[in-house]
Amino acid sequence: MEIYSVFLQHRFFLSAAVALLLSLACLLTIMPPVISVLYYFWPLFVSTAIALVAIIVIGQISPIPREFSDERQGEALLDYVAGKQEKSSSVND
Repeated sequence: MEIYSVFLQHRFFLSAAVALLLSLACLLTIMPPVISVLYYFWPLFVSTAIALVAIIVIGQISPIPREFSDERQGEALLDYVAGKQEKSSSVND
């Protein structure tokens, strides 16, 4: 009964170790196809990472001005696209 009480004290550690071993075994069985895919697409991953870093850096250097971030800024364009144009007074007298 002493082994059972020790097992109950360390059940989370033992279950985590078993889960880690199972996931490592699964990873090793699928690793060759994953490595070949990563090897094929590494330029795409690198260029995407560079683009994301550039977007973050540019956003930090020049933030969007407050007057352009207003929610009502594009209502005129939306009204135009939706066909709700205001009738402008014509100059024909």
